[in-house]
Amino acid sequence: MSIATYVLAFDQQKWMLRNLENAYPHVDKIYIMYSKLPFNYHPKARETYINTLDLNIIKQSPYIDKITIIEGDWLNETEERTACVQYAKKDGIDYLMVHDADHFYFHEGIESIKNVLRNSPDFDIYAINVYDFWKSFKYVVVGPDGSKITAGFQAVLNLHKVDKYVHRGKYDVAHVPYSNGAIINDVICYHGSYVLTDEEVYKKIKTYAHSGDFDGDKWYNEIWLPWTLESKNLNPLFPDAWHHCEIFNNPLPEVIQDFDI
Repeated sequence: MSIATYVLAFDQQKWMLRNLENAYPHVDKIYIMYSKLPFNYHPKARETYINTLDLNIIKQSPYIDKITIIEGDWLNETEERTACVQYAKKDGIDYLMVHDADHFYFHEGIESIKNVLRNSPDFDIYAINVYDFWKSFKYVVVGPDGSKITAGFQAVLNLHKVDKYVHRGKYDVAHVPYSNGAIINDVICYHGSYVLTDEEVYKKIKTYAHSGDFDGDKWYNEIWLPWTLESKNLNPLFPDAWHHCEIFNNPLPEVIQDFDI
């Protein structure tokens, strides 16, 4: 069984080496998808922003022997993720794991994922639940039902069954079409998507796949900047899905235990 991870490397410099450290012991290959320009979801994004990630940080890392850097220019997330699927299939990879730069796991969690793949190898996709963090890894998002698990995502693709992503709906930008899937319930992805400075989050909402789906400036000024622990309805697309935040007192994956924004 061969397994690879892949990461979309637009900016993300502060996460990249931790991400690679997280994946490296467990996988056969790591794909780095790199574009100099952002997606084309937001007007003028490609005229305003460029990728600030220095690829030399990756090329000079101790993880380079497992890394394939794929450079291109993709107008949307669906195109970029599909390109990685096609590269991995040509390389004979069996399972491709989405491991975006701000996704982190306990090392034993990734081994648990691999055990599921060995024991139940025939699903199209394998989904994993997510903890979303806000401002820092000190604060975790809580849903309206009180759960810290606010989402799940298509984490691992069986490349014998899946050959592309598709665009499905306004708020489901890159989706894998599948007929049978499994949920890996005993593993959590620790998602640092909003563990960002003010400057970083502003650039994110102007360049990422949902940047055209909401009023970014309004959300930034009314939700992000004045946030306190008493703030409610935080999610930029579905406000009440992220009801509020709480202090997170549980252990974090090994590669982010010393991280401090």
